[in-house]
Amino acid sequence: MPTTTLTYALEKCLAEPKEVTPFEPVCLILEVPVTASSSRKCGTTAAALNEACFCVSLDQVALTNALSEQLGNPELSELLKSRCPHVFAARPVFVSPSRLRQVREVIQAIERTVSLPAWREHALDSAPPIAQHNPRRARGVFFGYDFHLDEDKLGLIEINTNAGGAMLNVLLARAQRSCCSGVVGLSPGQEWPGGFEQSILHMFAQEWSASGEQRPLTRVVILDESPQAQYLYPEFLLFQRLFESAGIDCLIADPADLAFHNECLLVDGKPVDLVYNRLTDFYLEGDNCSALRSAYLADVVTVTPHPQAYACCR
Repeated sequence: MPTTTLTYALEKCLAEPKEVTPFEPVCLILEVPVTASSSRKCGTTAAALNEACFCVSLDQVALTNALSEQLGNPELSELLKSRCPHVFAARPVFVSPSRLRQVREVIQAIERTVSLPAWREHALDSAPPIAQHNPRRARGVFFGYDFHLDEDKLGLIEINTNAGGAMLNVLLARAQRSCCSGVVGLSPGQEWPGGFEQSILHMFAQEWSASGEQRPLTRVVILDESPQAQYLYPEFLLFQRLFESAGIDCLIADPADLAFHNECLLVDGKPVDLVYNRLTDFYLEGDNCSALRSAYLADVVTVTPHPQAYACCR
């Protein structure tokens, strides 16, 4: 059985911003062994499958059902369709094991480099003072490495420290259709989406415990400016549902909705444990971020991703 992976960092341009729309479709990327006997008609290599295989596709009915099931509200399903009408690719992209090994090697090399004391000193020296604040050992969730896969070239476009699209990939995985038995193994299994969601929850739990907290994570705030106007607001709702399914209270808020009072970060008068930061004000410099900035510098809240993560990978 081939290994299945889903990209979640495809929101950025793969060319100059003036030449493309600001969001690329979320694509399913499947790792296919060269020797796979997937289909005589389609071929067995990634190149052949990309050229001739139309047997795996997006099932719009299954997507609608997945949306209704996860969001629990038909109106929210319509919101995703109207707000993000082109976010899902109709066909998958097949990537060879050798190309995926290259991707992993590049990522590993970057991770090793940014962990070097000399690199961190160099990167933080030119960053604002807030980037030098110790983030309580939080690493930063959803690092996205945006690769451009050409036939014979591998290009790293950027490192995105607050990549979006993870929950959209869960929907996409639940809505794949294989039209013939020869390629059934190339689609995600029924268990994959649930397992991926548990990995997301585990990642946030690790950020929380890495911050030195012993008690359970109780309340998360998904933070962005004017969140309801954001292109990926529907994904915020999916994250909210995921956290709530795990017994974690979750609110979606604008940074101006936060208050810092008595050494505590509050939203609607309730204490905040962790901020899932989707802001593009990476150093929390805006006036509307004053409460968050104060709470972060006072070490009373876990912020992920955080300013230091951006400074070290910009």
